[in-house]
Amino acid sequence: MTRSSARPWTASSSVGTAGQSASSGTPRRRSWDSRARCWSPTTARTKSPRSLHGFDVVSVWNTLRLDSSEDAIIGKTLEGIVVSWNRGAERIFRYTAEEVLGQPITALIPPDRSDEEPKVIERLRRGEHIEHFDTMRRRKDGEEIAVSLTISPIKDEAGTIIGISKIARDISERQRAKEELERLVRDLMDALAQVKTMKGLLPICSSCKKIRSDENYWKNIETYIEEHSEASFTHGICPDCVQKLYGYQPKIEGKR
Repeated sequence: MTRSSARPWTASSSVGTAGQSASSGTPRRRSWDSRARCWSPTTARTKSPRSLHGFDVVSVWNTLRLDSSEDAIIGKTLEGIVVSWNRGAERIFRYTAEEVLGQPITALIPPDRSDEEPKVIERLRRGEHIEHFDTMRRRKDGEEIAVSLTISPIKDEAGTIIGISKIARDISERQRAKEELERLVRDLMDALAQVKTMKGLLPICSSCKKIRSDENYWKNIETYIEEHSEASFTHGICPDCVQKLYGYQPKIEGKR
């Protein structure tokens, strides 16, 4: 895993601030709804539907209904603004919902992967559903982790895409196990490469019985075999050579 500097989200910049209602001029404030895990804009008179950046967050959340999931479940607008954030997302990315709602999703994306989001949105506009998209994302402390994303469009009643839902699964352990397996396979292949074997045709001199090596050197047969196998030699003398060299036939036990 690598670490890079990350600028933390701050909820105060766009979430939970006081303001004026555009339609009535009535003072408006946002309060955190811990049950729905979303920001609820309210007025002095009545409580309006819980919404954020034009979304009915509760409807989105009820559609996802995965606050108990170990995976990160994130809803965002097409502009990349976070509108829902479950406990799995808090655990994986280390941001609380209060810190991220209303903030851009780009804080999770490492700089070298900033081109991924436009490509994802374009694919969703074409009606694609993206599964098992393995990539890297960034935690609050700057640590980059491996995640597998499943990405789907959020549509209104007319079928128009108004947002995006993402399921992010932390695959750091799986990635480490994969890398360890690849290392073991490489070690095994290296070990097998060191095993000495002889195969194919061996050019051997019909007179002196030397063998020609791949480097075009003529080597004593014992030397060549020892270099290309696990065999080693001990030396003796056969009866025929004793007769030839010393003029007598050695007596062999058991021979009549």
